Amino acid sequence: DRLEEAQSKLKELEVFASKDLSVAGFLLNDFQLVNTHCSQHLHEQQLSIIQEMIARLQNILTTQNLAAIESCLAEGTRERDNLPDLIKMVLYCQIGVARAHSVEPTHARSMRIKFDRLLVAMKYKDLAEIDRLIEELLPDVHTYANQSTTTAQINTGIK
Repeated sequence: DRLEEAQSKLKELEVFASKDLSVAGFLLNDFQLVNTHCSQHLHEQQLSIIQEMIARLQNILTTQNLAAIESCLAEGTRERDNLPDLIKMVLYCQIGVARAHSVEPTHARSMRIKFDRLLVAMKYKDLAEIDRLIEELLPDVHTYANQSTTTAQINTGIK
């Protein structure tokens, strides 16, 4: 009885400590954004693969199946790397906005508004608006995307 309980607790601890599950969550988030807002920029086969990856990642995260995660992460990373450059740029912008939010929330709000407009432009293939918004976002995205969130100080604006 105690052995079973100890094994159960050990499994819970392994799941809790798994960095792979965190990576799977990030990949799932990326693929869901691509599927929802950028699918018009993919060919049918690539979109199908992305949708299959979403289902597999959701299953792994739901079941917390550590045995299946390694191959799925390798495949998911490869698929993310194979995305068109425009979509990779959108994902990069998403990272910058998220990191800005943890460092400078006030500035991040204006970045988020532009990013949301970028997602709408992606959905409707408004290339002129996409180019304009990426050009506006990139300087700030570069600043925050390359910053470590663990070492950054939060700027509250209070002196």
